[in-house]
Amino acid sequence: MLTPKQAILLQFITDYTNVHGAAPSYDEMREAIGLKSKSGIHKLMNSLIERGFIEQIPNKARALRVVKNLPGVIDDQRVDYENGGARSIPMYGKIAAGTPILAMNDTHATLDIFGLGRGDYYALTVSGDSMIEAGIFDGDTVVIEHTNNFLRSDVIVCLVDDAEVTLKYVQKQGDRVVLVPANREYQPRILDSRRVQFQGKVVQLIRHF
Repeated sequence: MLTPKQAILLQFITDYTNVHGAAPSYDEMREAIGLKSKSGIHKLMNSLIERGFIEQIPNKARALRVVKNLPGVIDDQRVDYENGGARSIPMYGKIAAGTPILAMNDTHATLDIFGLGRGDYYALTVSGDSMIEAGIFDGDTVVIEHTNNFLRSDVIVCLVDDAEVTLKYVQKQGDRVVLVPANREYQPRILDSRRVQFQGKVVQLIRHF
């Protein structure tokens, strides 16, 4: 998962390169994401390069190539730079990453998130430790994209029996669904597919220190 600043910088570089045919300068990057010094841009760029999002082309000035983009932020899905690159999305209650809890409460709280496209998103707070091997810990905030299109590697919000919400990997086996934790201390749950509704997939994670 990328930090908000990393996400908005990556999308700015992608958009700028598509329009101008070359990467932006460090000063243009600094202005786009509101940093005061270029040293902050250097740190963000190094992190994007190390994580395989951006590649430097040797022996060329301002030569960068975007190797991979953010989930849900591609082509016509643009970041709103004039508003600081943030979108305001609903912030609901807790979601279980362990023993399932009651369905999330609808609240009027919102959260400003960077790096999102034009899809439908909401945020939840994680309760439990069953997804720790996926890097999702108790107290984290996860940003969810409403979608029914997902891969086995995606972390999915599952509504069970219209009453329980849980965060798991999902495997389909005929008319059954397997909810798979990312913690060896927990066992998978095998349920009739009619008992489970998919509420979206995790596209960002926010950790509070």
